[in-house]
Amino acid sequence: MLACSHVSCELENPCAQKFSKEDILKRRIIQMVADGRLSAASAALISESIAEPTEENLKKLLEKHPSQASPEDIPLPDAVEPILIPKNIVYKNLRSFPKGSAPGPTGTRASHILNAVQIHNQTDALEVLTAFVNHMSSGKVPSEIQPFLAGAFLIGIGKKDGGIRPIAIGDIYRRLTSKCLSSLILNEANEYFLPFQCVCA
Repeated sequence: MLACSHVSCELENPCAQKFSKEDILKRRIIQMVADGRLSAASAALISESIAEPTEENLKKLLEKHPSQASPEDIPLPDAVEPILIPKNIVYKNLRSFPKGSAPGPTGTRASHILNAVQIHNQTDALEVLTAFVNHMSSGKVPSEIQPFLAGAFLIGIGKKDGGIRPIAIGDIYRRLTSKCLSSLILNEANEYFLPFQCVCA
């Protein structure tokens, strides 16, 4: 469940108010180049720019992503058997994130975790990460922390007609857990959905 409780840092963060739209775009492109994402940096030069950090644009984003109450029919964690995610699946999906993948509310990037996992020391970071991913997939994350792990930043991209196209950037831990679970049920999902996706001539 994606709880968009965190609105774009570019619109809400007081520090961001000091920068113009051009400054924000320049910072994004410089970061892309530093990350080695040259194609993305080139595309950003000619793509739609980030919307100005104004109260009006913040209101537009909130209208597109209104607050919602949590569903009441979600099974309790103890009522279902969680899917066990093995260490190799966690590592494989961690490596599948694009280089320079943007961080969510916790500020952690996939590259940060990957660097920790690939460093050999007394602490097995991959073991700890796997345990955390399994804890998240079990649905037992404390309710006080859920908005941060299952939330997202909303970035407003300006449209030519004056509107805003919202881009949600979820947190890396939630995204990693989702990717792991999706990869484990992929074949089963294909078998279930494939007949309904085929249109016979």
